[in-house]
Amino acid sequence: MEPKTTKTKVLQDFLRQEGISHEVTERYCPQSNGLAERLNLTIMDKVRCMLIDANLTPKLWPYAAHYAVLVYNNFPHSALDNHKSPNDAYGDSFDFSKLYVYGSICYALQPSKLLHKLEERSAKGLFLLPCISDANFISWTSTLPIYMETERNHIHDPTRGF
Repeated sequence: MEPKTTKTKVLQDFLRQEGISHEVTERYCPQSNGLAERLNLTIMDKVRCMLIDANLTPKLWPYAAHYAVLVYNNFPHSALDNHKSPNDAYGDSFDFSKLYVYGSICYALQPSKLLHKLEERSAKGLFLLPCISDANFISWTSTLPIYMETERNHIHDPTRGF
């Protein structure tokens, strides 16, 4: 096993080579890392609001946090030049048609192989998170988060506007 100092030197060399500025802060002292802590507070405020508005259990906070960061990274910031979004600043594009109200009602088509003739063909759930790489999404059914393919699925809730 390599000594800790060797690993630290390898990391420092890598960061220097990539042009990354690296500053170490005191352990268990969030006050010395103000900017990052402020961003964490902002994201967690969004998470709390999303969970309360959708009337969802706090156990789903990781999905809400992921969605809050996704939204945060795709809307303009005053801290960036020309008030661009972080993704615009770095040349990434985003399909805004994937944004839905967090907790919106959605219906996912169930595989017909698993169903009997008179069973419901879709499962009702609540929208949690879009999958960025494709047209799928993650939904919450009464007991667990499930990955849904949206080829023949639908997200809709007439009582909630966007």
